[in-house]
Amino acid sequence: IILSSAFPLIKETAAILLQMVPKGVNMEELMSKLSAVPGISSVHEVHIWELVSGKIIATLHIKYPKDRGYQDASTKIREIFHSAGIHNVTIQFENVDLKEPLEQKDLLLLCNSPCISKSCA
Repeated sequence: IILSSAFPLIKETAAILLQMVPKGVNMEELMSKLSAVPGISSVHEVHIWELVSGKIIATLHIKYPKDRGYQDASTKIREIFHSAGIHNVTIQFENVDLKEPLEQKDLLLLCNSPCISKSCA
């Protein structure tokens, strides 16, 4: 009897401790909506996890043109997460100079704040 009542609690605790993407969060749909926000060049380092039961948290890095204000994009991104049930979002905007030569455009996919250790790559 104890084991049958403890199993759901163990399962929920394991999901939280392993920092798994919570059930009900569709990452593909979320990423496509984020990529459609005007001005966004790249979305990377997206992490979504459940801190406690029912409290979902997200962090992400966004490449955005440095000559444009990011407040409108921030509001739109928060609305996208809010509609997915994620209310605590930390966004790190990384400035991009869109006047760079074409060969530099591949750098849009790279993070401006990569790990300092080469072994992470």
